[in-house]
Amino acid sequence: MRLPELLPLPELPTDVVVSVVVSAHNYGVYLPTLIASITAQTYTGWECVVVDDGSTDDTVEIVELACRTEPRVRLISKANEGALSCLRAALPQTTGQIVCLLDADDELTPDRLHAVVTEMRVHPTIGFVVHPLYVVDAQRNVLGVMPLTGRQPSGDLRTALAAAGGSLNGLGVTSGMAIRREILEWLHTRDLLHANCNNVDEFIRRCVPLLTEVAALDRPLGLRRLHGTNISAHDHQSLLQVLDNEQNNCTQLRNIQQTLLNQLGLSDLIDPSNDPDTLSMAYVRSRLEGRRHDISRHAFFTSESFAALSRYRRWYWHIAARMPDAMLTRMVDSIYSPLGLKPVLNHLRARRALRHHVPDGLRVARTRTVLGHVLRGDW
Repeated sequence: MRLPELLPLPELPTDVVVSVVVSAHNYGVYLPTLIASITAQTYTGWECVVVDDGSTDDTVEIVELACRTEPRVRLISKANEGALSCLRAALPQTTGQIVCLLDADDELTPDRLHAVVTEMRVHPTIGFVVHPLYVVDAQRNVLGVMPLTGRQPSGDLRTALAAAGGSLNGLGVTSGMAIRREILEWLHTRDLLHANCNNVDEFIRRCVPLLTEVAALDRPLGLRRLHGTNISAHDHQSLLQVLDNEQNNCTQLRNIQQTLLNQLGLSDLIDPSNDPDTLSMAYVRSRLEGRRHDISRHAFFTSESFAALSRYRRWYWHIAARMPDAMLTRMVDSIYSPLGLKPVLNHLRARRALRHHVPDGLRVARTRTVLGHVLRGDW
């Protein structure tokens, strides 16, 4: 299929403004540290909009205090509707040519905005920049680096997105993303930002690479804080419930992506039957329901999207396929919760990556510290 041109982007001005959009829901305890990480940026041409998403804690009071001491910080309050609605509310209230997304419990390294602006100035066709994040605990021990997949994908990713069934998890999460304003406004004017979607990370991973080139910076430029608010499934029944919820989210996101593809004249680019999340969840469900040799196993492991997975994820699923059902439940649980094998692998990779460099104010956690977090279910 001949692909059309990506969206054209105007040249950035010399005085680029970066809009940092923070979605906050009952994370007031983390906001002072987050705001301090923004005000400490080496790049000073920024504005910050904190969107209070219907918080019932002291989020509003904390942000209002910050607004009095730092005029570049502003507050928007609204009813609780999720992270995508926060972006939708903030976009008309910002002026930056680049929009950086940030969860309220995360932080930025001091050079994050400078690195993003430099990359987009040097490569003017880039409309989407991603980078890894340090995963830290409450004591600022580095537990790992995310995403686990190694170097993130970059370039024109439309062909890769099609081969992967419409989803590239290696692009990371919102706190590791920066997007040109023109891309977000294009989505906004076509009502795609008004979609009823709970997973803003996956919304961006599925939609933005269809519109612009992606640049992947090779070093972590933010801190992803893990704390004890995660939910885990520990038995067949609760895991089946989690799978149902994930399946509903996946269907919703596929429909949004297909709407975008139709608008771009690329309705046949991505085969929905090749979606890796749908195929993997169908396989897991068949195993949990005692159908070990169900056709869904063959459909998943022979799919084009399975071949497009990172070697870590292919290895993961090949091991899982050889496990008894009870062990499979625990192993798959580590995909949908912070417990299990994934955080340990993440930590070991971080120790290797940070062997010669530890960022200021951080330290690499000892392996026994990570195992303690996992066994206690802290993260």
